[in-house]
Amino acid sequence: MGLYETTEEEKKKILHISNQMKLAGIKSELIDEIRVVASKYQGAFNLLELWLEADDQEKGRILDQLIEEVEEYRSMPDKPTFVPKET
Repeated sequence: MGLYETTEEEKKKILHISNQMKLAGIKSELIDEIRVVASKYQGAFNLLELWLEADDQEKGRILDQLIEEVEEYRSMPDKPTFVPKET
């Protein structure tokens, strides 16, 4: 996962797609986490855009991938870890 900066237009898309996800019955807590990850990682943002255009079956598969992105994000440390060099 590589950090990137979302544009204002992308932020608006994320909010729009989040609203569509709520209408589809996806839990708000999960949508909130997806929104955070999609605003920081381009791959997750791209998946979110694909979700909007997909049919119901494909949406399920894309949602599974988004959940994996969220889980990976959760497992990342809050700050860089320091590993001392051996001398």
